[in-house]
This record gives sequence, C-alpha cells and structure tokens, in this order.
Amino acid sequence: NRCKDFVRAFKQFHLYRTPPILIVHLKRFHFSSTTHRRDKIDSFIDFPLSGLDLTGEVMHWNEGEEPIYDCYAVSNHYGGLGGGHYTAYARGDDGAWCHFDDSRVTTGVSEEEVVSSAAYVLYYRRRDVDSGDFEPVDKILKESGSNS
Repeated sequence: NRCKDFVRAFKQFHLYRTPPILIVHLKRFHFSSTTHRRDKIDSFIDFPLSGLDLTGEVMHWNEGEEPIYDCYAVSNHYGGLGGGHYTAYARGDDGAWCHFDDSRVTTGVSEEEVVSSAAYVLYYRRRDVDSGDFEPVDKILKESGSNS
C-alpha cells in the first residue's frame, strides 16, 4: 500500500491561446508547516520588462498574434501578511516608467528600480495589441496634477 507515500511532484502548464493582456500573480506568501502560519516570500525574481516570449508554452496562436509580451505595470507589496503597503510602477506611451506611491508620483524611474523583490503582480500587453485601447499613464498624470 503506497497510497500515502510522499513522492516528488512538479507542476506545469501550457496555454492553448494567449490573452491580449496577461496578468501574472507572483506567489509571495506560503504556509509554513513548522510555524503553522503564512510567511512572506521576499525572493528576487528577475522578470523581463520587454520581450516575454511564450511561444514555447503556447499550443496555438493566430498569425499576427505572436505570444510576445511587454510589461506595462507592476504592483508591489511591502510588509507582511498582516499588514503592509502597496505601490505601483506603470510605463507611459513614451516608454518612461512612473512610480505611484499613495499621493506621490515620480517620473523617469529606471528599469532597475521597477524589477525588485517587492514585485507582486505583473501586467503584460501582447505586442500586437494597440496601447491606444487603454487609458494612458500620461493622461492619469495630467489629471493628478503631477509632473515630477
């Protein structure tokens, strides 16, 4: 009777088709069997800001809809499970990154700052999708009255 034996397992997935917008939620919390609580995972994940190529993971795509994505926003979480702080980065139509932290907006942020161990949710747009279909960051900046 080997029903209750532990075995090594792995998880994998394949996509049948890719969506125009891909949202990736990074696993930042896990349940600890020793402490019996959820702990924060602060590991650095080096994710691409441009050219995320999923052609090896997709079973089918239409011509003109190659599964290559560019990141346009990142949500960050600082702190633990019981509390913390959220910030976000977003890329404008001009390609420049902005940092949103409560009522403060910082423009001209470096890509090195965007890719951090605080990244929690990644937002990607497939390259064939027109960014004009979405509300541009530049418009949000003007409406907020921020320019630095």
